[in-house]
Amino acid sequence: MAKYNVHAGHNSIVPGAGKYLDEVAEDRKVKNEVISLLKSAGNTVYDCTDDKGRTQGANLANIVAKCNAHSVDLDISIHLNAGGGTGVEVYYYTGDSTGQAKAAAVSAAISEALGIRNRGAKATTGLYVLSNTKATAILVECCFVDNKTDQAAWNVTKCAQAIVKGVTGKTVSAPSKPSESTQKPAAKPATKKSLGNVDACYAVYAGGKWWPEVKNKLDWAGKADGVPCRYLGIRVTKGSIKGRVYTKKSGWLPWITFTSKYNTKDLVDGVLGDGSDILAVQLYYITPSGYAYKKAYYRVSVLGNNSFYAAQIDDETGSGMDGYAGDKRNAVDKLQAWIA
Repeated sequence: MAKYNVHAGHNSIVPGAGKYLDEVAEDRKVKNEVISLLKSAGNTVYDCTDDKGRTQGANLANIVAKCNAHSVDLDISIHLNAGGGTGVEVYYYTGDSTGQAKAAAVSAAISEALGIRNRGAKATTGLYVLSNTKATAILVECCFVDNKTDQAAWNVTKCAQAIVKGVTGKTVSAPSKPSESTQKPAAKPATKKSLGNVDACYAVYAGGKWWPEVKNKLDWAGKADGVPCRYLGIRVTKGSIKGRVYTKKSGWLPWITFTSKYNTKDLVDGVLGDGSDILAVQLYYITPSGYAYKKAYYRVSVLGNNSFYAAQIDDETGSGMDGYAGDKRNAVDKLQAWIA
């Protein structure tokens, strides 16, 4: 029998994505069933989920420390995706042939089980858990929380069974459920609470320096018309905000999630950007679990056009929105963002 580390991503303090599905709630349900199924098949399983980390960095470091405390055959990281797509994808560390095979098998199994698009195995060196765990690791993005097709197809038990099938190559049945007469009545859905006012606070690096932080639409961030923005720091007073930028040098950079702070001293993980001109910005507000959803609104102006483009909402498309702010051709020189 094999040994596995299994964990669900994020926690209630540093929440994951949310819209039609809540990532933190659902990834923990899947994690619990995966552990139960693997154990029922005779495997040794360690739960490496972190519920104490108060920042994204602490959350990830705690998970990796738990994983590396055990000698296992495979680390399984369970997440739900966001960003306007559809389907399942599974990440593995670039060059790890075992990880690639496991990722491909899990992605195919979930796609078949849920009837959603198979986006396949994705190689990366940019995910902390994959880069820092000792054992081969895969990170499963089960479906998209912001896609109604994926929401309609979502089934925790089917997803968990598919993960186990992809990892082990065997179909493992879920433990039998209690009879209908012994089941507790379903709880009534709770009314989501109002989150109240949420401030977006942000600053940009342009013209060789960081400019003062701006709150909501009280001003705009940047030096002046015609001066390209090259880094962006953003934070929110409640919940968290996920962002990425499209740069002249690298195209789309990886998503980074921020809560109540960003770090202008850390130009890799503390802010968005790579030092070259930012040509587009994409933001996505993550509402804390149990609260009525809010969204990120943001807009930019670019070189040669002193007026702001129309506001973009999260990563939505249609009604004149492309899913991001900017045109991916001209440098952004001013930015505004707010939460509503």
